[in-house]
Amino acid sequence: MNTLTTALFTRLLIVRATVDDWLTDRPQRGERGSASTDFALWAAAVVAIAAIVIFAITAFVQTQVAKLQ
Repeated sequence: MNTLTTALFTRLLIVRATVDDWLTDRPQRGERGSASTDFALWAAAVVAIAAIVIFAITAFVQTQVAKLQ
């Protein structure tokens, strides 16, 4: 049992060292394209807000026209 425990512990240490090396040696991801994504999200938000405003104004005008008739 002692040999098995020692073998498992040794393999665990090797795996941990390998994972630690992999995590520290990974290349950092750049932020290329983040500005384009930011602009696209803002544009989508502006379009959505404009659509809501247009819908609200249209509904209001139709309600007022219905009251006149």
